[in-house]
Amino acid sequence: MKLEHVYDTTGLIRHIFDVLGDDLVIAHAKDVYLEPRLVLHLTETVQGRGWVDFGTYLRLFEERCPDGWMVIEHVAPEDTPEAKRHLDAIADRLGIAWRR
Repeated sequence: MKLEHVYDTTGLIRHIFDVLGDDLVIAHAKDVYLEPRLVLHLTETVQGRGWVDFGTYLRLFEERCPDGWMVIEHVAPEDTPEAKRHLDAIADRLGIAWRR
């Protein structure tokens, strides 16, 4: 990941789906933000608290991999419900129904 990708997650997501196309079978739902410390740090956070464009991510994943799996990861167990609610709200807004 390059620094400019942090500021344009939509472009990065589109590029990933363009390159991987129909070969996708699973996606990892992570969220990040940049910490301006002495050395820049890309910090993972609960989905919805960071900068990732999950609207584009979920829409493209549904188009390219409708029967695939999406994994919520790098979230503390107590934060998992918040992450899931965030992804559910975006999926609902986009008309995406999770399949189990």
